[in-house]
Amino acid sequence: MYISIELVSQIINDLKEDLMRDAVRSIRQKKAEDGLASVAQIDGADLVKGAIADASLSTYYRENGLVIKR
Repeated sequence: MYISIELVSQIINDLKEDLMRDAVRSIRQKKAEDGLASVAQIDGADLVKGAIADASLSTYYRENGLVIKR
């Protein structure tokens, strides 16, 4: 099964929006630690998105058939 980079990107963006809402809600509820945890997860999602984008350009993954260009 293969999915597009665009779909993965959209899923990560949706996740980041959910995490941002959680962060704001936590901070409004005076739960700063929970808010900071959500922000850290947003940073992690950005790292994953960047790693996937880099992998899609990698010749290693293309040569092994893991990235298929249409």
